[in-house]
Amino acid sequence: MAGPTKEQLAREIAPQVQGLEKQLVELQSSNGLRLDQAEKRLDELLTADEKQRAEIAELRSKLSSSESRIAVLEERARQLEKLSDRSWQFWLAILAASVAILLSIFKK
Repeated sequence: MAGPTKEQLAREIAPQVQGLEKQLVELQSSNGLRLDQAEKRLDELLTADEKQRAEIAELRSKLSSSESRIAVLEERARQLEKLSDRSWQFWLAILAASVAILLSIFKK
């Protein structure tokens, strides 16, 4: 009992091979589209990341600028507070002196 010849086997599996080749082409096409979409999405994400990094750098520079301005304003506020205290003390001294003068005048 002789088995099928190579030619018979080739004819029998030819439709299966053709079907598999067709599936392979479809998968390659499908995966190619998915890969293209993934690459496009990755490019979009990278662009968005670059923009966000640029915005962060800009905000950091603004923050450091604001921090220095805040420090200057705090120093100015301390100076004004000292000036206010000195002015208040001056007016209190004038008031005390005025009261003392009035008392000395009325005691006579």
